Amino acid sequence: MSATEYNDILWQLAEHQDAKQIDAFLKQHPELKGELQSRINMIAGLKGVTAAPKRKPERFMPSARPLSAGPPRWAAALAAAILVAGAVFATLGTLRFIESRNAPEPTYDPGQIKPGIEANNGNPQSGGNSLPNPVNNPPTTTGPGDTPPIQAERPVDRRVTLVARQTSLSAALNDVGIQAGIRLESAPGMPDPTIAVDFRDLPALQVLEKLGAELGFTASVQSPDSILLIPARDPNAPGAGTLPGFVEPNSGPGDPDSGLQPIPTGRPGAGEPADRSANR
Repeated sequence: MSATEYNDILWQLAEHQDAKQIDAFLKQHPELKGELQSRINMIAGLKGVTAAPKRKPERFMPSARPLSAGPPRWAAALAAAILVAGAVFATLGTLRFIESRNAPEPTYDPGQIKPGIEANNGNPQSGGNSLPNPVNNPPTTTGPGDTPPIQAERPVDRRVTLVARQTSLSAALNDVGIQAGIRLESAPGMPDPTIAVDFRDLPALQVLEKLGAELGFTASVQSPDSILLIPARDPNAPGAGTLPGFVEPNSGPGDPDSGLQPIPTGRPGAGEPADRSANR
């Protein structure tokens, strides 16, 4: 038998539900018992065999709760009055706006305006039609007690602290750039001696200018956060002797070409010539 024939037999058995035919079929084909049962249930559901019995409709009983009364009459009247008043005000506002747009500009007759000062003697007239003389207000200036406007601080003006007993110039410059947040660019030929420095809470640009005055280079500001270091002394830079605490191991305190001051030792007469009588 083909699958179509089996399908037709299953539908016939499920529709008629003959117990003898069903038992005979299941003895020959027990593997189709589940399929046959599912079709029996499907047909029974379609015919309403398994449907629940109809319930008798309950008799309608009116509720004992009294009906809520509607809003009072005066509330409706008040709402209507508010709507009318709003419409009136809107209309008046619109009319006034239109009148102001269509109103003609006032014109003045030059003959009705009298000069405030007579031409013969320069005295002001006593009439009420005289025009007041314009007063030129002087520009306002900042007084001694006024606070000047605050200007933004440039990165090159940020204060840094640089203290070292023995370090290289390149390391000191790198420390200044990191603390101030600026970029330092060195031109070819920059010196890199070993120095001792002691700068506390000074602007970064001032520290670089003092280092350049002592070590023979110039700090040229390129932008608020960029400085170019040129290995040449600026003639306008502060003179030597303004930076006590520098020391260069290869030059002694008495070397006139070093441009550095000796480190203070606390002993009397340190850094003075050995024989003063030779200079007299």
